[in-house]
Amino acid sequence: ILAFLGRVHLYEGHHPNVVAHAVRTAVRAGCSTVVLTNAAGCLRPGLAPGQPVLIRDHVNLTGRNPLLGPNDDRLGPRFPDMSDAYAARLRRLALEIDPTLEEAVYGGFLGPTYETPAEVRMAATLGAELVGMSTVQESIAAVHAGA
Repeated sequence: ILAFLGRVHLYEGHHPNVVAHAVRTAVRAGCSTVVLTNAAGCLRPGLAPGQPVLIRDHVNLTGRNPLLGPNDDRLGPRFPDMSDAYAARLRRLALEIDPTLEEAVYGGFLGPTYETPAEVRMAATLGAELVGMSTVQESIAAVHAGA
């Protein structure tokens, strides 16, 4: 088990590969499962502030991706399948432990500003129920690395 305290963000000026570095390091060190946490804004009525929510999918609104450029086959395949990026198996396990958990789609924004009302409406139209400025790059890197 590896645990990281904090993370770097795109909005701090970091390249997506730098943002993805901790996840890639964990997988290369032998971790087969990656659990990501974040703080997010909520677009879906009925979710209380601070309520834990399982991410079931994301919409990448950052305009960035840690896989752009030449692929390093040691890290993973050129075109990873993102259809189960937030593993259904792990979400089912979490729901067995706490059946009151909600699931939602996360909209990842670049930041560092919070979303405008128009951006919130756009994100909701695209299916996002949560919004934030992290997680997406790490999730892509984890799937790419096979975790």
